[in-house]
Amino acid sequence: MNHTPTAQAAPPALSLEERYTFDVSGMTCAACANRIERKLNKLDGVSATVNYATERAVVTGITSPSQAVDVIRGAGYDAAEHDDQDDEWSRRANENRIVSLRRRLITAALLTVPLMDLTIALALVEQWRFPGWELLCVLLAVPVITWAAWPFHRAAWRNLQNRSVSMDTLVSIGILTSFGWALVSMLAGIDAADGVWLGIGEVPEGANALYLDVAAGLTTFQLAGRYFETRSRRRAGDVLGALSALGAREARRRRDGVETMVPVEELRTGDVVLVRPGETIPVDGRIIEGTASLDTGAMTGESLHRTVGPGDEVIGGTVSADGILALEATRVGAHTQLAQMAAIAEQAQIRKAQVQHLVDAVVRVFVPVVLVLTVLVASAWLLSGADLPTAVTNGISVLIIACPCALGLATPTALMVGVGRGALLGVLVKGQDALEASGKVTTVVLDKTGTLTLGAPRVIDIHPHGVTAEQLMRLAAGVEASSEHAVAEALRTHAATMVADIPAATGHIVSPGHGISATINGESIAVGSPAFMHELGAHLSGPMEEAVSEAEQAGRSTALVARDAEVIGVVTLSDAVKEDAAEAVAALHGLGLRTVLLTGD
Repeated sequence: MNHTPTAQAAPPALSLEERYTFDVSGMTCAACANRIERKLNKLDGVSATVNYATERAVVTGITSPSQAVDVIRGAGYDAAEHDDQDDEWSRRANENRIVSLRRRLITAALLTVPLMDLTIALALVEQWRFPGWELLCVLLAVPVITWAAWPFHRAAWRNLQNRSVSMDTLVSIGILTSFGWALVSMLAGIDAADGVWLGIGEVPEGANALYLDVAAGLTTFQLAGRYFETRSRRRAGDVLGALSALGAREARRRRDGVETMVPVEELRTGDVVLVRPGETIPVDGRIIEGTASLDTGAMTGESLHRTVGPGDEVIGGTVSADGILALEATRVGAHTQLAQMAAIAEQAQIRKAQVQHLVDAVVRVFVPVVLVLTVLVASAWLLSGADLPTAVTNGISVLIIACPCALGLATPTALMVGVGRGALLGVLVKGQDALEASGKVTTVVLDKTGTLTLGAPRVIDIHPHGVTAEQLMRLAAGVEASSEHAVAEALRTHAATMVADIPAATGHIVSPGHGISATINGESIAVGSPAFMHELGAHLSGPMEEAVSEAEQAGRSTALVARDAEVIGVVTLSDAVKEDAAEAVAALHGLGLRTVLLTGD
């Protein structure tokens, strides 16, 4: 991809040692993030980036975390230092906000629907009116424009205290102005000169403009947008946070022959760490004892397990499938490969696309311009000879039309949801600027395992010797019945399509990274690699050696089955191509893109 982000689109890289990350709550639009960012950057020697979509601030140059927290709280928001190991503060703040928005939205919707029906129907059909219907409409509207709309009013008041404006300022003024004008029109009996009614008093013939339902409807739609926006941002953040969840929280450290469970934060370079079968490797390190079959799928995408032993390098986030390992930690904490991947994902959210820089610039001037235009439109109508109700009506229309401001609300959310959706589908987008630049891509480089293929081995060929294919698979599945290895799963799955019953096996002996043996009906059955058969002294006939050689030349793996020290069959396994892979590649070609396969085979 030929794309070099501009200096404006990507902030300077911040080292892990000097930067602090804070969770920020209370932001309601991009203007809030800009306000906090400006206040933090006013501190001497401080550089800060505040992202509205992730609700996080990344700050460098501060003397202590409390310094930044005090500034953020002084701006009218709340903040706490982000903890990768315990994100409870931000989760609780986000959940409380979602619950509050949901309650207000439900209440507003339940009251707005009958209010709109009443105001429209009773205003147009005089015969349907009943005593006190005007008061009923007002009573339905009051909870909506006060309690339900309180988040907008509170944010607008906070902005006023800080001598600034935001999208919430427009929403609050729009709601209060439309409701207030409806009350004034009702009490004063104001009606427009052209016969358009503006209140709940006497209704002239013709069409009518009712502002009680406008105030309630505006509140309901704004709450709905805010609610779904908040949910989308939380879900996208949850997806991206899955990277950090791959790491272990505790580790088994060995010192002076004593094993102790400690938090991973306490590990240091040179510590000896023990990993048992099924456990996640907590650090990057070098194996000094033990052999195991390693599941690296979470980090590399490879479906087949990798056999490791003394001297081999391993990375945190991988899982020992069947062996006990002792390893010397070479990289810990923020220096591990998994931590670096998580840092890339976080930087992807910090960096802003060029369109978002444009949005931030527009937001700073948008609200003041709309307020000025509202006054100018009303004044222009008055100067042109229109009466006061008509002038005010047109001014309010400008204000209400500008309230949603999808640009400031939707742009950061759409970018983050796009990055999060990509992560959910297995695509790690390095930055929002990269997502924006994807429209200029000319070449697509594709990984094989898990991208074009299913990412799991499947049996594609069976070479029995002295037994039938059904008998061979029956014995192999019996030995592998309780194994969690990827090859064992493939053998069991294929055997289930060929035989009805799987024999019981006893006396299992596992050779980590090589194979497994057990006893079935008094016979010793072993399943494993060619090296495992060599260790057991199992004899391979000419056809069996030929089948193994052909599989290796084709880049496929094999599982050999031996009975009483004689190989009775070879099962060839391979990762199958996804059904829609060819269609997807053809679609890329149809878009004029060049495709390249990048694989370790």
